[in-house]
Formats: sequence, C-alpha cells, structure tokens
Amino acid sequence: GVFISSHAERLYVTTDTGEFLTPERLLLTMIMLMDMTAEKPQKIYVPAALPTIFDNTLKKTQLIRGKFVGLKANFIRDFDLVADLTSEFIFPEHSLGPDGMYTAIKGLEMLQKLHMKLSEVVAKIPAYHYTYNAINCPTDKKGYLMRKMSEEAMSVEASYLDGVKISFPDKGWVLMLPDQYSPNIHLFVEANSKKNMEALSKDFQNKIHEWIEDTAV
Repeated sequence: GVFISSHAERLYVTTDTGEFLTPERLLLTMIMLMDMTAEKPQKIYVPAALPTIFDNTLKKTQLIRGKFVGLKANFIRDFDLVADLTSEFIFPEHSLGPDGMYTAIKGLEMLQKLHMKLSEVVAKIPAYHYTYNAINCPTDKKGYLMRKMSEEAMSVEASYLDGVKISFPDKGWVLMLPDQYSPNIHLFVEANSKKNMEALSKDFQNKIHEWIEDTAV
C-alpha cells in the first residue's frame, strides 16, 4: 500500500505483509531495488545518517553521502537518485524535485522486472540496529551543543560531513545534527547490536540534556 502526502512529494509505504517501512528502511529498499535492476553503474546521493549496511556491498551502485541543504540543479542531475530521510525521492531523469507518485510507479516497475513481492525485497536487507530521536533544543543553544559534541569527538574517530558523527570501534556510531527549521536536535545511532544501540542512544541523549541544562545556569 502507498500513501502520498497532500503536496505530492512524500511517499509512505506498507509491504504486502503489512509492514510499515520507516524512512530509512524505505530508502534502503529503494536502493536495493535500483541495484538489483540496474543495467549500468549508477550513483545515489544519501544522507550521512543512513545506516551503513550497504556501504561497499552493492554491485552496480555507488552511494555518496552528504548534506541536503542548498543542493543545486546541476549537482542533482549528476545522480540517478537523490533521497534523504524525509520519504522524499528525486529521480533526475524525471524531475529535479521530489515526486511521490513517480516514486511509487518507479518502485512498482522495478518490482515487476524482478517478479518479486515488496516483502521479498525487504527481507533481503541485512539486519541492522538503528534508532533516531528528535530532542527539543532552543535554537540559540544549538551552537553550544555542536561545540560540546565536537569536544566529545576530539579523541576518537569522527566525521563532520553533516553535523558531528562519532564512531566507536566494535560498537557503532552516533550522529548529532541540528534542525535548520525547528528547535530540535536530531540524534541518529547505528550499532552492531541492539544492546550497544540502546546504550549509545541513552548515553548521548543524557549528554544532550545535560548540555542544554548547562546553558540555563
């Protein structure tokens, strides 16, 4: 089943077995469909917060991670798909803006080529442990939180591609990203086990709340 938002840009999907696909799972499914049906090498632009299970494992697809603020038309045209975690998909062959109806038809077309049910494709996605939380934060405190997160990253492996992403060997990673429109901080966590995922998420949620409280003193 599919539901298209009122402005026709976002697509929400349930499989034939009734599973609702979360934004990251829907994007992973679309990536897998495109890789399985591609007739030539392709490039897909995705956010830094997407789970890493497909990194370096796809056969015909190169995943490129980056920011989604201020993307130019000429940049978008260089990809076969541009999609973040808002359930919006841009297929430059059709349009330089997200189109929910086109995305739904594109998905059905790829399923038809594979002669597979959507649930069968989703079942091929490797297991992963991933969680997301939006934490309310006054807009004028975001800079302070990003500085504190950067300090946390000083002695460990980190990436500043979008927000601050800290990697923990043999555990996983945590990404903190300020929302540009609302008074929120986005916290993404991926780990190699549910236990590590929950521990990392709880630890950094506590840190963020403590940092916000520090600014109130």
